[in-house]
Amino acid sequence: MVWTGVDTVSRNHIPEGTNVKEIAENGLSLSLRISYGRFDYFTGGDISVRDFETAGPSHYWKDIETPIAMVTGPVEVLKANHHGNYDANSVSFLSKLRPRVIVIQTWGASQPAMSVYRRMIDKSTYTGPRDIYVTNVMEETKTSFDVSKLKSSQGHILTRVYPTGDYEMIVLDDSREGHYIISRSEKYSSN
Repeated sequence: MVWTGVDTVSRNHIPEGTNVKEIAENGLSLSLRISYGRFDYFTGGDISVRDFETAGPSHYWKDIETPIAMVTGPVEVLKANHHGNYDANSVSFLSKLRPRVIVIQTWGASQPAMSVYRRMIDKSTYTGPRDIYVTNVMEETKTSFDVSKLKSSQGHILTRVYPTGDYEMIVLDDSREGHYIISRSEKYSSN
């Protein structure tokens, strides 16, 4: 079910009569936009576009990112879909959300995928600055990935939002108990 952007009206994006075995569990992830004053945050779980890209237009419904992005609109912070895997965070999706900050929760050597990272930093995807925070860039990934361009490559990522709509990103040490602060960004302003 995808909200239409009007009142509480939603529609089923999966065609009636579809064999449930064709529906990947990731595509059924809960996606939501959280707004606090001028601040907007999006998390889409493990939604992706992979099946649509490989199955063709008759399976348009397997691309769940696009209809969600169309009603979500611009956000300040995006929690990247599907751990930054190759099958998510399409140009269409990113260009509609235009996040100032992107948080990628990773746990594997292929995350974030280089193709996804390139889409995220490419100014032709959307204009304006963007900062990327990654929770766990593995050593294997660092052999082909320039982590110096990331705001963070290790740690828990906390977004603190103030009543004014300003927000900051705080990176916490995840290697020990106590939630010690590794870094703290300057305040960002919401649009």
